[in-house]
Amino acid sequence: MVSAIVHSLLRSGAFSSDQISCCSANDGTSEKLSSATGISRFDHVEQMLAMHPSLLVLGCKPQQIGDMPPSIADATSGCLILSIMAGIPIARLHEVFPHARNIVRSMPNTPGQIGYGVTGFLFSQSPSKEDRKWIEAILSSLGSAYELKEEADIDRVTAISGSGPAYLFEFTSALEEAGRSIGLSGDLAKKTCPWHNGWSSPPDGMLRIHPQGASRSSDLPQRHHTGRFGKFL
Repeated sequence: MVSAIVHSLLRSGAFSSDQISCCSANDGTSEKLSSATGISRFDHVEQMLAMHPSLLVLGCKPQQIGDMPPSIADATSGCLILSIMAGIPIARLHEVFPHARNIVRSMPNTPGQIGYGVTGFLFSQSPSKEDRKWIEAILSSLGSAYELKEEADIDRVTAISGSGPAYLFEFTSALEEAGRSIGLSGDLAKKTCPWHNGWSSPPDGMLRIHPQGASRSSDLPQRHHTGRFGKFL
């Protein structure tokens, strides 16, 4: 998802490549992102934070938050923290980033990778106008973004916008199977399903995945993570 954010921000002109840096675990993800976008990369998070970023985007796996070096607390002093990690509450983020100027928890969903996502986000405290503008710009690059009133709403939004699409895909798949069961050919059964006959227009790229496969890949709260760090100067 960090990759989708970076590509969207560069495409929209909201940020330039020299304003963004990244790092990741030793798995090649930051190298690929840097190569594809022209943004700079660092081997270690300490090196990246030495550049004193104004905004840090956390897209690593939730369990990796415990692996962050103790020095990160002071290194992120005055930094705006945006977390897209699944299941990490604001209280836990405050423990790791006690000197951040503000912390934002959010939970993008898979359709955000093609600009049709729905993301809820929550500030830990009342933000400045500039910080709110930054967060809205970043998260709206994935689709629709909505500021929430309480942390419990993160899970509520994720349940609907994240897991909800799976039911639509399952329904479409069931219609296709029903068509076959009453004697239609496989091709005709597929074409008579809602998303294949013009009854609705899904986002570009959605129908390249069979509905059954898409339903299995739709978001579940504990599966939505990317294992990347992003830094915005």
